[in-house]
Amino acid sequence: MTRTEVNEYLKTIKSYYTDFFYDDNTFSVWSEELEKYSKEDLEERLREHLRGDNRDKTPLVQNLTRGLLTPEEKLEKKEHDFTIECNLCHKWMKESEYEKHYDECLEINRLWLIGRKQNPNLKREDVESLSKEHIEALGRRNPIRQINAEELLGAKRI
Repeated sequence: MTRTEVNEYLKTIKSYYTDFFYDDNTFSVWSEELEKYSKEDLEERLREHLRGDNRDKTPLVQNLTRGLLTPEEKLEKKEHDFTIECNLCHKWMKESEYEKHYDECLEINRLWLIGRKQNPNLKREDVESLSKEHIEALGRRNPIRQINAEELLGAKRI
C-alpha cells in the first residue's frame, strides 16, 4: 500500500470512527505497517471489522493486519504448495486441498466400515463411487443407527 493509499485508508477509518485521531506520527507508524500489504486485502479486512463483533471499537493497525500475507508471501506460499499423500486412500494432492479431501475421505471410510459389517466383500471403491450428495445424506444420519449395506449403495447390488 502506498503512502497516498494509507492516507485514504485512514480517512476512511476516520469517516466511520469519529474518535479516531491521527497525526503525522500515527500516519508514519500506520504507513510503515501497511506498506507491506495489498490495498485490496486491507480494504476487505476493514469491511470485516465493520461487520464484526468489535465494529463499535476503533480498529487498531495490529488487528487489521493480523494474519494477512504480503503479496510476496502469497506468491511464495503458492509456489511451495507441496504435494501430500492422503493416509486413508493414498491419493496424492496439493497440500492446500488436503483438509477438505481428508474430511470427505474420512466420511467415506466410516461408511465403508459400517457397510463391511454386513457385507465383508464391500470394497471401498464402491463407496467412493457414490455421489457426494448420497455420501452427505448418509453422513447426516444418526451415527448410532446402523446403516445397512443396501441403504449404503442404494439400488446397487453388492
